[in-house]
Amino acid sequence: MGNMKRWSSGRGRRQRAGGRMPTAAWENWLIVSKRFLAAMSAYAALALAAGVTLDGKLRLAVWIFMAYLAVRTAIAYKAGW
Repeated sequence: MGNMKRWSSGRGRRQRAGGRMPTAAWENWLIVSKRFLAAMSAYAALALAAGVTLDGKLRLAVWIFMAYLAVRTAIAYKAGW
């Protein structure tokens, strides 16, 4: 029994699935805002790439679609989804 490791959840505390402890509310807000900024950055990068590589009606269609996705993402973020 000398070399066997003990597997415990750590001093009687309950842990969530995956071994992580629950986080504070402000930490969750930081994670969500990082995800929101990452999504908006991705939309901007795709719109910029479309502006450089496409032309005409296809460029306009991609820009309208990216704006639609950005607005939906902003609404969902503000609604707390």
